[in-house]
Amino acid sequence: MSNTLWNLIIITLIGYYAQIIYHEWSRPIVLTKNGWIRGLRSEEGYDMYLGIPYATVREDNPFSTSSSYPSWNGIFDASDNTKLCPHVEEALKVPVGTLQCLNLHIYAPRNGKSLPVIVFIYGGQYRFGHAGRIGSYVVYIPEFFVQNNVIVVTFNYRSGVYGFLCLDTPEIPGNQGLKDQTLALQWIKKNIENFGGDSNRITILGHSSGAMSTEFHVYVNPDLFNQFILQSGSAFVPGGIGKADRNKPIKIAKTLGYETTTLNDAIKFLTKVDVQAVATATKAMIFRPCIEKRFAGVKGFLNEHPLNMKLDLGNKTVLIGNTKREYAKEICLPYNAIDSKDVVKINLNFGFEPNDNIVERIKKYYDIHEKEGQVEYENVLKFFSDLYFNYPTDRTINKYLGSGVKKIYQYIFSYSGNRNLMKVMRNISVEATTHGDDLGYLFKMTCLDKTSDSDQLLVDRMVKMWTDFAKYGDPTPKISNLLPVTWVPTTKQRKYLIIDTIMRMDDTLLHDRIKFWHNLYKTYEKFVKLES
Repeated sequence: MSNTLWNLIIITLIGYYAQIIYHEWSRPIVLTKNGWIRGLRSEEGYDMYLGIPYATVREDNPFSTSSSYPSWNGIFDASDNTKLCPHVEEALKVPVGTLQCLNLHIYAPRNGKSLPVIVFIYGGQYRFGHAGRIGSYVVYIPEFFVQNNVIVVTFNYRSGVYGFLCLDTPEIPGNQGLKDQTLALQWIKKNIENFGGDSNRITILGHSSGAMSTEFHVYVNPDLFNQFILQSGSAFVPGGIGKADRNKPIKIAKTLGYETTTLNDAIKFLTKVDVQAVATATKAMIFRPCIEKRFAGVKGFLNEHPLNMKLDLGNKTVLIGNTKREYAKEICLPYNAIDSKDVVKINLNFGFEPNDNIVERIKKYYDIHEKEGQVEYENVLKFFSDLYFNYPTDRTINKYLGSGVKKIYQYIFSYSGNRNLMKVMRNISVEATTHGDDLGYLFKMTCLDKTSDSDQLLVDRMVKMWTDFAKYGDPTPKISNLLPVTWVPTTKQRKYLIIDTIMRMDDTLLHDRIKFWHNLYKTYEKFVKLES
């Protein structure tokens, strides 16, 4: 081999390894209270720290409370966002996850200082959801936020049987997923300044059950954040808080082929079973937060219902709202094609003790009557949306107005476009803006590949309002061509912003329907269930 060829090979190798060394040493590095962390530089110009462990799950009892992650030696490589908590992924319909999944991801503008922070808590009915990547599939990419000079933190927490199994025992008292969230919020509060964030300007953004979780933290952990956003979720939703069920592990074990009548045996068995098998066996089961029984030496999360808890918002500012037709994603059928004659009675069981008078009163108000074995789609949609979203949100606002809140900004999202997330994921053809559709205008997502000019305008508007809220506590501090309307805080008159192609303020939000539910709860107060 000639000297010239050898020289070319050597030069090529030197160049190759020089690129590797440069890439490695150009990665951002941060010192936290746990140790050094090395992240990644994104092609879009911001820094990413992926998969930072904030807590650890007990291998001998994965259904119990997690504990803070210990410090480490050396440099932690924060470049992996594929470790998810066990669940069956909603869109892909496949089981995913591992036990040691409690990690968080930080997305920060390069060289930022004292920046506001948005912490996102995803939803998923307390059964599914994640803040990571499955192959090339990613849902919550906060690129739009970061481009507006805000730090974003997302994190995984346990859902389903691992996060919300409630047994009224010291070992498994319940609300493990909410306690995971608490540890994540504590980690962020202690460390975010090292990433260029301001620990005194933390905004929690929760969606669906993530919004419900956020509201629980308002009562339990108010010192860990400064303001919050509740999208399509309230702690006052009927059936939002469940009861302990000591038979559930026995039922799950039986589903997996293990017969026992003893709770401890069932738990021991489930502890040894592959977590994805357990997730698959429990994917259709209901899991919710619960009111925990008090035990000596065990720190609870919820020891009473928020309706009965005193609240001091400490001058916090709130942004809260729903989509126009929240429940359309659950009953996305052709009109006049819902076949349940007990649709009202079955769903009222979550919020009320059985009472035929309540059922008939609701049927009459919403005109829900069988017609050839079917009931009207539109009327049932209004009933569901009011029962699970619109009225609970109104109850939340009422409580906040009397609890020292600084300002409340209320909205209704009614825009329909190519980035309406649930309409795309579920192929919903009915003209409706439904639960989860607004997320497509806040996050970059691999499943949304079409964006029209009007879609992009909505993205720009929503991200600007949400990030200005995080920065200033005001989503529209200045009128502009992009945001030509001042978002006026809500009052007892319920002023709210309609988010659509044409933005405008209104004060007539479902007035008669909300009044109906207010009177119904007042009249039948003794039949209301706080747990179900």
